[in-house]
Amino acid sequence: TTMTIALIGCGGGGSGGSDSPTTESSTVEAIPAPEAALQETIEEPVQIVISAQGDVATADLRVDRDFTLAQQSSLDIVVEQPSSDPSYLSVCTDFSESNSGYSVNYDSCVLRTVITDASTFSITIPNDIKAVLAMRWFYSDSLAPSFSLWERQTANTALRVR
Repeated sequence: TTMTIALIGCGGGGSGGSDSPTTESSTVEAIPAPEAALQETIEEPVQIVISAQGDVATADLRVDRDFTLAQQSSLDIVVEQPSSDPSYLSVCTDFSESNSGYSVNYDSCVLRTVITDASTFSITIPNDIKAVLAMRWFYSDSLAPSFSLWERQTANTALRVR
């Protein structure tokens, strides 16, 4: 197969060039793809290569049909038991549990609100967050605060707060 390409353009661009169009012509031959290379098959069994660190090749990964590549998920915060005393709700993602209770980074709170009756809130959290802690603080000193923990591994889409 032979193909001819013609290139036409104005000359120069500088002040000394000519204003007449120039024509260049060249011939290009298409090289056919080798049929044998396209039909080559691998007869050897596929081997999964695992490095010393336990890495697996991307081509060997298997994913469940219901897996999504969503970067975030929705979580419903359900305040079940209303109190005659108003309360304050904090939902935070950075915390640790100790012998004396929870240590919370309050800068990580994704929800802070006043609760006056049974309520439901929907929040969106990134998929790298593995747990959420909800803390309900009552205005009255006579009622102790309540803590509710949600963990992603449970696959629940709601966190119930009492």
